[in-house]
Amino acid sequence: MNYKIPLFDLNFNEEEEFAVLETLRSKWISTGPKAAEFEKLFADMIGVEYAIATSSCTASLHLALKIAGVGANDEVICPSLTFVATVNCISYVNAKPVFCDINSYDDLTIDPVEIEKLITSKTKAIIVMHYGGFSCDMDAIMEIAKKYNLKVIEDACHGPLSEYKGKKLGTIGDIGCFSFFSNKNISTAEGGMIVTNSKEYSERAKLLKSHGMSILSYEKASGHFTDYDVIELGYNYRMDDIRSSIGIVQLKKLEKDLERREELRNYYIKKLCGIEGIIIPFKNYPYFKSNYIFPIVLADSDVSKREDVRNKLKEAGIQTSVHYPAVHLFSLYRDENIKLPKTEYISDNLITLPLYSKLTESEIDFITDYLKKSINKKKPKPKKDKKMTIAVTGSNGFIGKSLVEKLKQLNYKVIPIDRVCNINLLDEDSINSVEKFDCMIHLAARISVKESFMEPVSFFKTNFLLTLNALELCRKYSSKFIYASSYVYGQPNYLPLDEKHPVQGHNPYSQSKIIGENLIRSYHRNYGIPGVIIRAFNVYGPEMNEDFLIPTIIKQSMSGKVVIDDFQPKRDYVYVDDLIDAYISAINFDEPELEEFNIASGVSYSPHDILEIISKQLNKKIDIEELGNIRKNEIYDTIGDYKKAKLYLSWEPKIGIEDGLTRMIGHYYPKK
Repeated sequence: MNYKIPLFDLNFNEEEEFAVLETLRSKWISTGPKAAEFEKLFADMIGVEYAIATSSCTASLHLALKIAGVGANDEVICPSLTFVATVNCISYVNAKPVFCDINSYDDLTIDPVEIEKLITSKTKAIIVMHYGGFSCDMDAIMEIAKKYNLKVIEDACHGPLSEYKGKKLGTIGDIGCFSFFSNKNISTAEGGMIVTNSKEYSERAKLLKSHGMSILSYEKASGHFTDYDVIELGYNYRMDDIRSSIGIVQLKKLEKDLERREELRNYYIKKLCGIEGIIIPFKNYPYFKSNYIFPIVLADSDVSKREDVRNKLKEAGIQTSVHYPAVHLFSLYRDENIKLPKTEYISDNLITLPLYSKLTESEIDFITDYLKKSINKKKPKPKKDKKMTIAVTGSNGFIGKSLVEKLKQLNYKVIPIDRVCNINLLDEDSINSVEKFDCMIHLAARISVKESFMEPVSFFKTNFLLTLNALELCRKYSSKFIYASSYVYGQPNYLPLDEKHPVQGHNPYSQSKIIGENLIRSYHRNYGIPGVIIRAFNVYGPEMNEDFLIPTIIKQSMSGKVVIDDFQPKRDYVYVDDLIDAYISAINFDEPELEEFNIASGVSYSPHDILEIISKQLNKKIDIEELGNIRKNEIYDTIGDYKKAKLYLSWEPKIGIEDGLTRMIGHYYPKK
């Protein structure tokens, strides 16, 4: 399934591609200088003496148990709430895993009190797993280990750079193990790392990871050694230089990645705090953490309810997971005498929500909105009848004509509201003649920025009254209101602009749109009128006023010379058919909250860019003359972010600027 929001996304770009290419061209691709560099950088990063790169975290855990002296008939205390590899590695050395419960629904790490209860004369080691990058209670665990002379192995696969009381996870116990699997904070596709401050452990890990050979292939190839011995039965657990080169790049990105994850975690918590029935584990964790995943736990729930919520999120295009199924309940490890009530509840009721550095706040809004709806069950709403009645103000305008035509094609009943249709929104008697409708799309407005400067009082008055009277009709009939706003933004601080940017009208036209938006919010808040605000960026298409920029450029291009005021401002252009699709999606958007949506292409073009495209399409050279009449408060670049519309309305632009201009040229100058 192609999810709108995946559980995870790689933090990869051309840097990783270049690193791999560089390694391939070096002609040394197995373990070698890049692996050694990766080890050194990793050790320095977490402040440990030795780091040994391996083929996986599973390999690291296996080697950790071997070099810690764990063997046949020994017992190793471990969590059940972990990936099965943590436990399998105990079986690899013919030892027995002894499963331990977690602390609580708020703290999903292994419980030190329960650890001590499980210790026997056969106990040799404790494996802790720092769940999600949140530390176990390492003071208590290390004290227990010292008291009973046990080794502590940290499964820190979730926690690069995570801390516990000023110490990096993986450096507190005897040995730490990290994962570089494809969905981890550091990704090399497959890979792992052992870290330790013990020279003895380090040397033994190096030996065992490479067949028990006394030297590595790279050392032989570089001429330092010509002979070797096999000292002990070892394994092929080496990391190659291709993956190591990716890891080196990933290390450089890690700090920034974790900073962004922390921002996203805090935003998640803010959005989820008002939702009943949700527990957020580690909510008040005091130390720096990697935020590998974002888990939530459903309160007063069971596995069927959890799966019902997950399926609803899946239907909305949101990928989730479960970290983790309880290992002690797998067939391989099942024992009827083992009861871990807290682990079992978490395993049945935990949901892992998407978290990665490229995730946006708008996407978290989408996730949490659907989560709230999925948890708070309501009776399903009846499907919309395609024959519902839609009132369209400004129905005889450039956009209105096309919208009315499309609505009729889709079998909607349409009430056109326009002076041409003898319905004037500024006339009380005319307003009272409008029959009942289910939804209004309010397009009617004065839209010329130039006129707004020349006649501000008349401009404000007209647009205010048009919107106010339209809202009164919706209040009268308890109808939905869809408002044709605009990208009412001032000079942008950064691009692309999303709906969370504060609106800043720098001219009377955009100020009138801001007033309209505030009117809608007032009617929504006070009268419960459902509403959608459509903030369209620069709309163009056939039938638009020929005084506007694109028709002007097209018409003048036919004569071979274009004369306009200013060729520099860049705008985000949306073809009229795409905008109409957005309005139709908004009709079927059935949510109680008032929402704003940007309708944009995500690309900006200057008049000069547009002229170049037209010149190519007409296959003719076009001269230009710039008059230099710069508009007051001109904004020189706008790009819209339409992710929210894509998520909630399933809308995205289909017609690019080249295709749109071709259609417009064909409209003005049809081929004979």
